[in-house]
Amino acid sequence: MVGAAFADGVGPETVWSGLRLFGSDLFARRSAAVRARHLPVHTVTETNAFDAARRRAGSEATRKLLVFQAAAWMSLLATAVAESGPYDASDGILSPDLELARPPGLLDLLRGAEQDHQLKYAAAALEEARRSPTADGERILTATVDDLPRAGATPSVRYTRIRAALDRARAEPR
Repeated sequence: MVGAAFADGVGPETVWSGLRLFGSDLFARRSAAVRARHLPVHTVTETNAFDAARRRAGSEATRKLLVFQAAAWMSLLATAVAESGPYDASDGILSPDLELARPPGLLDLLRGAEQDHQLKYAAAALEEARRSPTADGERILTATVDDLPRAGATPSVRYTRIRAALDRARAEPR
């Protein structure tokens, strides 16, 4: 599909937006059986990593190759996610009747995060959402609704330590 899109004159940024949305859609529609596992997180985090490499690549050929590699990796992830349980076609972020979530703030996400993959996912989702057109960014963040802690969550040990370090840094004279 990526090759056909390029052949039809679709630009790499548009193709990349499609990969971002596909990754978030896979994550949002993962089955209940897989929601406790962190494998689906990689549909967003790996896309983010490939995009970072693509943006820093020195040549157009390398940038294009990274788009193909990201698409191939996404295909493998889609298969792995599908093998873990049925794809939930009723619940995805692209559903027109879905209410979009209010984009969370980073400290809100950190507050109750207990697992490293939640932090990695939060950072990747926020970055991908910022790099996307507004409506696409909202869709990407909507996928976070059932995985990441919300504002008001019980503070984790990590969050408490981060807040203490920030408070100490503010109190120290510069």
